[in-house]
Amino acid sequence: MRGVAVGRDNEVEDGWRQLAAARDAGLVAVLIDGEPGIGKSALWAAITDKATSLGMRALIANPAETETAVSYAGLGDLLREIDDDDM
Repeated sequence: MRGVAVGRDNEVEDGWRQLAAARDAGLVAVLIDGEPGIGKSALWAAITDKATSLGMRALIANPAETETAVSYAGLGDLLREIDDDDM
């Protein structure tokens, strides 16, 4: 498990509820916003870990800062885990 958000149980549960509601509505996004260094990445990892442990599929793009200027750099991250059978 990579998503450890110590002391952020309420935020993880809130994010999970938003993600589950989005899924039930046919949407697939949750926005985590805030100042740098407040633990958004740890919170995001904890929420996606919970989602995948409950059977949801998470397609994750996490490009390095140097890749952000390259068009479609994150697309490879998103699609690398999709098999031909999924299409």
